[in-house]
Amino acid sequence: MSSPSYEPHFSAEHLARKIFYLQNKLDSLPRGYVVTRHNNKYIRIKLSSGTIERSIATPEGKDLLAQANKYKQTLTELQNTQKEWLTHYPGLDLQEPKPINRSLPIPECMTLAYYENPPDIKNDCKILTPYPFDDLILKSRFEYIAAETFKEMGIPFKYEIPIITPGGVLFPDMIVPVPERGRCVGFEFCGKSGEHKYMTNNSNKMIYYNDTGLVLNHDIIFVYGGENWLPPISEIKNAIIFGIENC
Repeated sequence: MSSPSYEPHFSAEHLARKIFYLQNKLDSLPRGYVVTRHNNKYIRIKLSSGTIERSIATPEGKDLLAQANKYKQTLTELQNTQKEWLTHYPGLDLQEPKPINRSLPIPECMTLAYYENPPDIKNDCKILTPYPFDDLILKSRFEYIAAETFKEMGIPFKYEIPIITPGGVLFPDMIVPVPERGRCVGFEFCGKSGEHKYMTNNSNKMIYYNDTGLVLNHDIIFVYGGENWLPPISEIKNAIIFGIENC
């Protein structure tokens, strides 16, 4: 798949929300770096109360090292997001978005904790035509194109996390974390729109998602292609952006 051009990018509100989220996250993490002394490595952390050092061979030192590395990763992500802001909205003042008023509680399966620790349930659906992607085996060409699109956009996802509903266990194609919203959003990529059996299965999925408290076009986004065609990359990208900005 050729690298697509992603313009326009996320809305100003989304980027502003992400910048302030990352700034707050950065403030909660310790700054530190590794020093070597007598062939032993130590993590040196700067705190408001002073500087501490711990050997990275100790549990406390390993934990501090992980936090210091998280600081560096978050700082890089913040700098990249700030560059995006300056690229796409150079004449707009950066202001903190207003708090989000939620009319519905976040379903448990759309929380960040669930994303990190989903139930250990495997999809036993037979894959007729496998599409290898990184360390995954995807079931359809549409899923493969969607996965490539997520990767090109720099958006992490998990494939087929099990969601337990009153109607049984469902496996959304992709689940995407949106930390600045404090939640996740799910995506279903339906490439056989028009085929009766396939559309009936999608209708049943919608019913099951509804039974578990998920709201279509809010918690779970259905992206449709035709029976013999798939939407252009720009439409897939716009559907992803819509899902992330409106979850």
